[in-house]
Amino acid sequence: MRPRYFLRALFAVLVIWIAAQVHAHEVRPGYLELREIAPATFSVLWKVPMRGGARLKLDPQLPDTCQQKTPPSSR
Repeated sequence: MRPRYFLRALFAVLVIWIAAQVHAHEVRPGYLELREIAPATFSVLWKVPMRGGARLKLDPQLPDTCQQKTPPSSR
């Protein structure tokens, strides 16, 4: 009966050790909001996550038929 407890304890230690070694990627999603403000005219809000002063390279891909009517603003 003792070998069973030893194997369980060894397995538990191994799982804890492996879990301590695993590093997940940081989650920082972008945010895209499209609002129709007039027929066929949309307001686009695009929030890009930043790390320090560096902007992540995430950009929405809009169809080629879209036209930008106002310059983008940044805050």
